[in-house]
Amino acid sequence: MGVESLSLRILLRDTRSMTRRFAVSKHGLFNMAFESIRLSHLLGFLESNNLERIADPWIDGLTVDSRRVEPGWIFVAVSGTRMNGHEFVDEAIGRGAAAVVVEHDVGTRTVPVIRVPNSRAAAARLASAFYGNPEKSIEIVGITGTNGKTTVALLLESIFHHAGRQTGLIGTLFYRWKKRKIKAERTTPDAIELFALIRRMADEGVRSLIMEVSSHALDMDRVHGLRFQGAVFTNLSRDHLDYHKTMKAYANTKSRLFRSLDPFGVGVINADDPMAALMSKAAAARVVTYGARKTDSDYRVKPNPIQPPGFLLIHRGRTLTFPTGLPGSFNRLNAAAAA
Repeated sequence: MGVESLSLRILLRDTRSMTRRFAVSKHGLFNMAFESIRLSHLLGFLESNNLERIADPWIDGLTVDSRRVEPGWIFVAVSGTRMNGHEFVDEAIGRGAAAVVVEHDVGTRTVPVIRVPNSRAAAARLASAFYGNPEKSIEIVGITGTNGKTTVALLLESIFHHAGRQTGLIGTLFYRWKKRKIKAERTTPDAIELFALIRRMADEGVRSLIMEVSSHALDMDRVHGLRFQGAVFTNLSRDHLDYHKTMKAYANTKSRLFRSLDPFGVGVINADDPMAALMSKAAAARVVTYGARKTDSDYRVKPNPIQPPGFLLIHRGRTLTFPTGLPGSFNRLNAAAAA
C-alpha cells in the first residue's frame, strides 16, 4: 500500500438546489469536485456579532491560508503563533475571495466581511456545514495524551477492522482508510482539511474513525464541533510546556476532548496518571478507568508471567488474558486502553 499523491479527486452529486451547485476546485490535501453553497446558508451556522454584506455569492471553498485562496472561496483570518491572518485579508481578496471571516474590524471591503468572536471555531463550523456535516454519519473515537496515542490508535484500528467495521485513521504518521494512505502533515489537520477528509471517508464507506487528537488541535479548535463517541486519555508528561507553559494548562487543554464526548459515549482514562481525576470530571459521558497501580481502577492491568509480553486484565474479579507482541509495561497500558 503506497502513499498516495496529495492531489486526490472525488465526485459528489449535483443536487441543483437553490443553495448548492456543482463546482470543481482544489482544497488543502485534495483536489475535489463538490457542491458549492450560498454564503447566506453558511452564515446560519456562525455566531456573528457584526455582518457587513453586499452580496450572497456562491461559495466554492474555504481556507485559513491566504496563499491557497481561489475565486469564490471564503478566507478565514486566524491569529497564529507566528503570523496573523488579518494582515492578509487584502491578499485573499486579491486572489478572488468571495467573503472573509475576521475577529476584529478590518474596515470596509468589496466582499462580504463576517465578524465572529472566534475565527478558528468559525472555520470548523463553516467546514462542517460546507461539507454537509459528515461527522454525523461516522462514529469517532479520539485519543489524547503525551505518549502512546499512535500505538493506541493503530491497535484500535486493527481491532475495528477485525470486528468488520469500515474504519479510517487520522494520526501522526498518516491518514488511512480503505486502500488509501496519505502522509500526515500534522497529527490533527486544521479544521477545514479535517472536515473535508471526514467527508471523503464517509463518502467512501467509512463508518468508524480513529483519531489522534493533539493538545495543539484542542487548543486551536481544530476539532471544534465534533462529538466523540469514544475518548481515550493515555498519560501526561512535561513534553509540551514550551507551548502550554504549565502542567495545569496542559491538562485543562487535554480535558477538552472529554467535554466533547457524546452523552451516550464513553471515556477511557489511565487511572495511574495524576491528571486522571481532572479528565474524569470533564467527561460528558460514562467513564471507564484502567491502570497497573491503582487498585480501584475498573480494569486492573498486570503482566502475564506465563505468556510474556502478554498481560492480564482484571475486572470485577474476572481475569481476562490478552496476548501481545508489544514489550514493556507502557505498552501493556496502551494495549489495555485499546482493549
